[in-house]
Amino acid sequence: AVAGIAAGAVLIVLVRITGPATDGWTGGIAGLVYLAGIGAMAAATLLPLRLALGPRRVILAASYGIAVLCVAIGAALGILALSGWGPIVAAWDVSRAAHGWLNVFGFLSLVIGASLIHLLPTVAGSRIERTRTSMVVLGALMVGPLTAATGFLVRADLVVMAGSLLVLVGAVALALHA
Repeated sequence: AVAGIAAGAVLIVLVRITGPATDGWTGGIAGLVYLAGIGAMAAATLLPLRLALGPRRVILAASYGIAVLCVAIGAALGILALSGWGPIVAAWDVSRAAHGWLNVFGFLSLVIGASLIHLLPTVAGSRIERTRTSMVVLGALMVGPLTAATGFLVRADLVVMAGSLLVLVGAVALALHA
């Protein structure tokens, strides 16, 4: 899984560096290698959770599943732009914002939040507790970035603001939870 992501990333960088010397198909193929790595990582992450015990399994699986979905959609937007796909290139002003939100807030922040909520108590030697605050963190970070990215793509500022507010609520709740 990691090798696929790394190979795809290297290919994408090479396509980007060579620029005009490559055609759109080259960027698309490089992107597909990256997305295949993301798919393998999703399977390696989510399939073992089917055997996990306890009520937290569902929310943990949902958190990581949505994080992977966000990075896959965000990467797909970038790959389509790199490939020169007209509709994405023409709307790159909003597609780029959605791409960034999905990767940074949808993937990175959600993985960090879910990991802190579920692993930090173990490291500290305490019990993992399902609190209201932890549910607010995960709920807001699962919904907020997808909402904001959708708002960017459809050019709906109120939807972007709603998604942004949810991410802010999730971040504040995470700070309070820690």
